[in-house]
Amino acid sequence: MTSALAVYIVGIVGVYYSLAIRVLTGYRGLFFALVAILLLGFIAIFRGSVGTDTSAYEHIFDALRTLFGYDGYEPGFSILVWMLSWFTESNVVLVRLVSVLFVFGLIIYILRSDEDELFILLAYFLPVFFYQPESVT
Repeated sequence: MTSALAVYIVGIVGVYYSLAIRVLTGYRGLFFALVAILLLGFIAIFRGSVGTDTSAYEHIFDALRTLFGYDGYEPGFSILVWMLSWFTESNVVLVRLVSVLFVFGLIIYILRSDEDELFILLAYFLPVFFYQPESVT
């Protein structure tokens, strides 16, 4: 097993460990869920330019640096990228900044969520969002 694969396995184990602790012990705190999100965020922010999505976003961000490059993308996302591009010229850094903001939003969600919302996040959303299976053709 490669070390890169091991990092991703540790991330998904962290999510399911957090979920298992909640289900099996009745623990209702947020500590393990927050640790799992921070671990996944660390992977997303510091993983490097790997995968097809990362390079695709770098090209999209290049087009969105000006408001004239809008070309049908979501308006809020386009404005966010445009505003973040005030701080850096690097598309690589922009992808990382969007990841930081996304993880920050997930942390806020966890802090404000009820039991059902947190379960949906841990059991369904995080595994599918962070670990999308490759399509089989």
